[in-house]
Amino acid sequence: MAQYDTVWTRMTQSSIKQIAFHPNSQLIATGNSSAYLSIWDVPTGVELRRFSCASSNLAVEFTEYGKYLAFGGGADQGGVKIIDCDNWQDYKMIVTPTNSLAFINNANMIAIGGRKSISIWDFQTGELIKKINDIVSPDQQGSYYELFKMVYTPLINSIIYTSTDGKLRFLNIQTYTIDYTYNAGYGELAISDNGKYIAFKTGLSGFAVQVMDIETKQIVQSIPGSPSGITSIAFSPDGKYLAVAYELAGACKIWDIETGKIVYDFINGTHQNVAYSLNNQYIVTSIAQLLILYNNPLTSVQPNLEIINTIFPNPTNQLVNIQFILPRQNFIKIDLLNLEGKKINNIFSGLLESGKQNIEANIEEISTGVYYIVISSTSLTQTFKLIIEK
Repeated sequence: MAQYDTVWTRMTQSSIKQIAFHPNSQLIATGNSSAYLSIWDVPTGVELRRFSCASSNLAVEFTEYGKYLAFGGGADQGGVKIIDCDNWQDYKMIVTPTNSLAFINNANMIAIGGRKSISIWDFQTGELIKKINDIVSPDQQGSYYELFKMVYTPLINSIIYTSTDGKLRFLNIQTYTIDYTYNAGYGELAISDNGKYIAFKTGLSGFAVQVMDIETKQIVQSIPGSPSGITSIAFSPDGKYLAVAYELAGACKIWDIETGKIVYDFINGTHQNVAYSLNNQYIVTSIAQLLILYNNPLTSVQPNLEIINTIFPNPTNQLVNIQFILPRQNFIKIDLLNLEGKKINNIFSGLLESGKQNIEANIEEISTGVYYIVISSTSLTQTFKLIIEK
């Protein structure tokens, strides 16, 4: 095996199917083929916890603040288990066929994709909100079509998914209708941390992966090669690079999205999964049962969200100002939570340019009490206590 800037390697009991970093960049979740999920400590490589599930893990995802973790898979007897990451206890089990999943805007909702349907659930109550059927093309003689992978973007409030019929579709969460279809997308799918771009395995001749602007639907980059054997795709947190795992080629390649050129190549095995830590310090991959953590070879840790005046006035009875500096363009969410961690209101959600920011929020309809304001970016989550006095 070639030598890279490896932090550690760990051998698991069965093949690793899915990988996800916790938003704090200090934990890794791995879903395995033998129906269990492990939580790994990034600094030490120690397996901290293990959870069982009903079937092989086809999907693993944290909520954006990292409070909840969902994982699962399986067809007829499949389902999704949700873990409360504050105490690492089982929180909810949703029994439904599962090919893929995506949390929706941190709003206590989760989308679960089965073979030919997507169901929307309130994961706190376990209530089914909506089931959308016939989301892929009808089967034809000798061809069976099903959903493969999906992601959620708050920018257009849509679920984007690929399927084995070779089409990429946008499902509007407000209308529950498909409002856009791209006829050359299938298989692996990833979304950038600012929610603005997707990358997907393409069926377009001569290319392996395409990158699309979610809002304009324009292709901003087409990476050459064959899509055969691509098993995982991941954006770097700064949005500059795309890591692509090629199982058949025995490599994990990092592409510069702007130039479309390879800038780094891990040629040390049949990589099946790849993910970046949100602080951009690490890249994790898997080769069958082997989990490998690398230092990111292309960039150092990104500068965090810099808070210059936190929030003011505090206490307040009507208006509160939130000031901070963004070192780069980023998708920012600002939420108001109660002391139990339940979201009361979304103050702001959107893409901001780099530089000094000032967000003013009107809280005059919020009752007297103590609350939290949570500011989240792709590299950091900051929490501040707010006192409201009427």
